[in-house]
Amino acid sequence: MRRSSATSALLLALCLAAGAARGQWSEPVAFFARTDSTSLDELQILQGPGDSVRLIYVLAKERRPYYWSLQIQSNASGGDTWSEPESVTAPDTMADGGYHGLGFGLDALGREWLSWYRGNAYVADQEDSWAICTTFRDSLGWRRFTKTLCPYYAYQTRGVAVDRQGRSYLALDRMHFDPPGCFTDAMYSLLDGDTWCRPSLIDAGMGRPCQTSQGCPILVPHPEVGVWAVSERAGYLLWNTVRVYRVVGDSSWQVLEFRGSYSDASLDSTGRLWVVSVDSGSLKYRVIAESAVVECGVIAYGVYDYHQPYLCADPSGWVWAAWNHADRTCGAAYNWGAGWSTPEYITINNATVTGLASSGSGRIYASLTMGTQDTWRCYTCYRPLRPSLEAPSSRHGCPVVRSTKVVSGMLFLPPSLNPLLTQSLLGVSGRTVMSLSPGPNDVRRLAPGVYFVREAVDKGASDRVGKIVVTR
Repeated sequence: MRRSSATSALLLALCLAAGAARGQWSEPVAFFARTDSTSLDELQILQGPGDSVRLIYVLAKERRPYYWSLQIQSNASGGDTWSEPESVTAPDTMADGGYHGLGFGLDALGREWLSWYRGNAYVADQEDSWAICTTFRDSLGWRRFTKTLCPYYAYQTRGVAVDRQGRSYLALDRMHFDPPGCFTDAMYSLLDGDTWCRPSLIDAGMGRPCQTSQGCPILVPHPEVGVWAVSERAGYLLWNTVRVYRVVGDSSWQVLEFRGSYSDASLDSTGRLWVVSVDSGSLKYRVIAESAVVECGVIAYGVYDYHQPYLCADPSGWVWAAWNHADRTCGAAYNWGAGWSTPEYITINNATVTGLASSGSGRIYASLTMGTQDTWRCYTCYRPLRPSLEAPSSRHGCPVVRSTKVVSGMLFLPPSLNPLLTQSLLGVSGRTVMSLSPGPNDVRRLAPGVYFVREAVDKGASDRVGKIVVTR
């Protein structure tokens, strides 16, 4: 007996309701609003000890005409709410300068280390104030910060990583002035007790005529010995590339290089290094094992070229990515070893993702900024439920709903390795309104409303359906 169209529509609606209840992202919650005299900078969200997640940021209070009172604060969360701000440093006033390049990480003893550059790298007569400062947090709270490293023109840090031998590494870079420009070197320092040793060079930039800079590295523990270092190389009239290094104690060497920029890196449960980077409007990933790329591909298209993507791994080894779309919405996807999920929206609002972190229980948090210069606010949100490994079974031939997306101009679909897969866009009546293909699909001619993306797979298999809300 053939099912009536009304019955099919009802079954589809019930499946959609079940799909919408499945874990996506919580509504963003604001924790800071900009005022005429106070702003917030360097917002990051990072995994802390145990089940905690840290928000690290710089609070700036303007004192006209050229002075800022800067204060580094941190918040900790073990669930749905954030603690009260905890000051890491006392207010500090500097002319044309401040705190930049925050880095965070845990050492071998489980202490939380925070590092930053203090001063202004672009004002030559302020060399006396230039320094990499560090502090750590233990059972007694945050310790008083110290001027730890003073390499010539050092101006950025990027966190701490610990290798399997218990050695702690701090990432930083060093600036050289070469008028009319400047360039930077990638460096690191080893921890000796409570003191960071003299920095060692990973890779050097160069001055004119190429004016090539080696960015501050991302340090990730290697599964055997030492750490991985991932650094971007950018220069005049050169393609931006991502370089991967091995760092063991006082030695370092390059193992890979590929095209890309704005990279991030993380380690999965099998010890493989995952690297994401932006290249020509797409978010690409590479999986590295034994100093070779063993897997690569595209996570998403329509990515904003000049925003940093973020990567993290949860306690089970799932790898999560977050990025900014060209339409200024924020996307996310996950990979449990069987390919990347369909990209989902962290928020449908115009926003910028500034960090991604997993708690010890596997909840994924994101930090965001939204608004214009006058209405700028900072938000956090999280993914309340972890996706299942397999799609739920369907009943009565009803398609399985996988996710819900909101789009305003372009609908981006990831590539598929299945040559039999076809995708189409359906209206609420179930009629096909357009055929879809991997990459950008222009839906601006469609009337605002609810639509469904149907993925037709092999014969005998249930179709998979995603809900699309087209807005203006």
